[in-house]
Amino acid sequence: MATTMGDMQLPSSFDGLVTDGGKSIVYGEPYTTADGTLVITVAKVRNRGRGSEGEPLETVAKPLGVFVIKDGDAQWRPAFNADRASTLGILTGMLAAALGLLAIIRRPPWPDLTSPGWSPAENPQWWRGRR
Repeated sequence: MATTMGDMQLPSSFDGLVTDGGKSIVYGEPYTTADGTLVITVAKVRNRGRGSEGEPLETVAKPLGVFVIKDGDAQWRPAFNADRASTLGILTGMLAAALGLLAIIRRPPWPDLTSPGWSPAENPQWWRGRR
């Protein structure tokens, strides 16, 4: 049995969809595109802070993606946050550079060219025997 929402008929597969008890997942108003595709947006909503009366000070919504229904075939298309992906890439590069620098400081990759007893600090009289 199909559910009606306004003048739209929703597929019966949506009857089983339930949001969680905290109402943090919100489904947007379904709309139909020109080619007959049904699109339903999905967002995660949370409240930040509490006022003196207990009401939320700020409500923040983060888009999760959309359900796309075309010709009876439903697909989930997640939202992609390019800022988050680029920040993760930058942090990964900085961590790799820091670990590489730490490895070089601990043990340089170039060979150790000093031999014991050769430097003037270890043997201040080393040059006198060469005259």
